Amino acid sequence: EPEEALVRWEWCVAAAARWSDPSFREGQRALGVDVADSPTGDRAAISDWQGACCTEVKAWQVKTDAEEVAERAYLMATDPTNPVEGRYIGMDNVGVGASAYNALSRMGIKARKISGGMRALPQMDVDARWATTRKDDEGVTRPAGPTVIESEMYDSVVSQVKWRMREDLRMGAVALPNDEELFRDLCTATYTTRNGKICVEGKESIMKRLRRSPDKGDACSYGNFVRPRRPRKQAAVPVKASRDVDTQLERHLAVHAKRAAQEAKRIKRMFRRRTG
Repeated sequence: EPEEALVRWEWCVAAAARWSDPSFREGQRALGVDVADSPTGDRAAISDWQGACCTEVKAWQVKTDAEEVAERAYLMATDPTNPVEGRYIGMDNVGVGASAYNALSRMGIKARKISGGMRALPQMDVDARWATTRKDDEGVTRPAGPTVIESEMYDSVVSQVKWRMREDLRMGAVALPNDEELFRDLCTATYTTRNGKICVEGKESIMKRLRRSPDKGDACSYGNFVRPRRPRKQAAVPVKASRDVDTQLERHLAVHAKRAAQEAKRIKRMFRRRTG
């Protein structure tokens, strides 16, 4: 675990202790898919989420090609007892991932694309919105916190995806299976800031140090990013770490918090133009 690690091992251990807590399984199901296309190359992996709990992450060596991954994702998503909507399936669509994404689309499921070449997305942070509340004229409690994640904080959507995984683990907001291989995948990545943006270490660099592809970690992060989110019943408390590693984070977020209102207005104007 490097000093500048994106995720701390103790955060993963704490998340595994929450795996059997039923309150984390409240909500809809989601999937995260990391694609592979060769019997001799990297493994494919799919994470299965129920609410804020990653119930399991399975990695396997494909026997044919990337369409095999799409077929497995389709079977999981169309489980009649607990189906998954396409918008709650996060899939790597770079390189071999494009083949699996297109195959899944032909089967009738349009998943969410996650690509290192994509810009960060302006998304609603449900927990942040409900961190502050107000009562409307009818006495109904409404969220009054920030409505948009500052998309300019990240150099790409992949950094955004992995930073969300980090923060959910740090704040004790998710549960994970007790899987040491998954923990290593998540804890090997490092991060830095360049030109005021959070930059998470690229996959090729991670593979050199891990000596394999972080398949489970990527699949877990994708599923966490696209899962439907509900406000926590209680304010999250950061998981205590043995080292103070969040000073830089707090300074960075304080700078960008000043821009949140302008970003929210811009996004609302954009949506009005598209729907008007």
